[in-house]
Amino acid sequence: MAKLETKKGNTRERDPIVRAFDALTARDGGAPLVASTARRMSRAEVADGSRAVARSIGATGAAHGSYVLVACVNGAGFLAAVLGARRAGCVPVLADGAAPGEEHLRLARSLGISLRISCDEVFPASAASLRVRALPVPPAGPPEGADYVKVTSGSTGAASGVAVGASALEADDDQLVSAMGLRGDDRILADIPWSHSYAFSSAVLPALRRGSLLVVSEAGGPWSSLDAGRALGATVFPTVPAYLHAIASLALPPAWPATIRTVVSAGSSLRPETAERFEEVFGRRAHVFYGASECGGITYDRAGDAALRGTVGVPIDGVSVDLGSDGTVRVRSAAVAIAYVPQAGERLSDGEFVTADLGTFTDAGELRLLGRADAVINVAGKKVHPAEVEIVLRAMPGVRDVVVLGVAAGAGGREVVRAVIACDRATTSYESVIAWCRARLAAHKIPRSVLLVDELPRTSRGKVDRAALSIHAPADALP
Repeated sequence: MAKLETKKGNTRERDPIVRAFDALTARDGGAPLVASTARRMSRAEVADGSRAVARSIGATGAAHGSYVLVACVNGAGFLAAVLGARRAGCVPVLADGAAPGEEHLRLARSLGISLRISCDEVFPASAASLRVRALPVPPAGPPEGADYVKVTSGSTGAASGVAVGASALEADDDQLVSAMGLRGDDRILADIPWSHSYAFSSAVLPALRRGSLLVVSEAGGPWSSLDAGRALGATVFPTVPAYLHAIASLALPPAWPATIRTVVSAGSSLRPETAERFEEVFGRRAHVFYGASECGGITYDRAGDAALRGTVGVPIDGVSVDLGSDGTVRVRSAAVAIAYVPQAGERLSDGEFVTADLGTFTDAGELRLLGRADAVINVAGKKVHPAEVEIVLRAMPGVRDVVVLGVAAGAGGREVVRAVIACDRATTSYESVIAWCRARLAAHKIPRSVLLVDELPRTSRGKVDRAALSIHAPADALP
């Protein structure tokens, strides 16, 4: 991890992210760092909170380099907890503050985390609101060079993380600032979970390193973040496709903040119809961003029209993207993480990350994703790429969204194609789906299981919950 230098009992931080934040605070400590329509908290107040956290961690006797679970809601408390953990020489593990305690405990047991910082207040009323507590878990150490850990669910679904150095986070921030045109005076409407890699890179780091204001909403309601964005003059809005689809589909859509110049969409694919409808309703383009916890940003759509062509834009400057012999997307950049924890994996090593995504490049150099390599369905020895079937089904009248995956069927456990379709069930039927596919797909690509639903289930990160879909009993299935 980044080493700490101690002199006369005082700890002087060597983390470059903490140093950048302290330089901003020294220049203008009174500048707001987090704001809602009712309250705000300055850089100096967050700095004070982080030092209180560091003292609390020190009082526990936690060893330098040990893990600390950060389980805080979006807000100034989250920032103080992360900075405080680094000031204490510990490695913050960025957990979802909204997750239940049992999930946090599973993560702690998996990684060996014996200390937790929690805060359920957007604007902590006092240092006591940032609670540092011991966990009944034997401590374990992170890999060499690790300064932060992003939480991810591995291929097995077990609690795990991605260990990353502060210098890699700096590189990711520099690359995204250049690609997205972010500025220090930006006001970022930060409604997505800050513990997730997407928000940490596109909102938290610009705030800590460049002084961008983080705009939050404390009010309830699905459109309260837009209300806060209008009131506080937000200029950048990182969000997810599901949100854009929801607001663009309303008969009476909410008023759009006129000050927002950049809308970023990431976390899952932005469908062409959603991008087109969003621009038609709000007069704004959504810029597609493709990245991963393991390497930060990969590609970006500067013009805001890539989704209409079914691509995710071009590689970000400083990021090298190529395709393996099997079509998998491979990434090299200074932002690549160190390793998976607790168990290292072959996909992440020596500054290279081999994704599980399949892709191809267009003649214009844009990356088009074709699905996941680990999602390829083997039907009686023949390969089926889910994305191909999804494209066909999305063109079917009445279909709003679709996910195609492989599931075991029958006593022999043979794999079949399942299509889970969000649609108008009054006009869409199992028979009509099969007839549509038979006219457009080879026989082995036709779904043998069809689920018709009102909406696709999604995780807290806004991604389709494929695990839930794979265990759901089929409503209709061919024998």
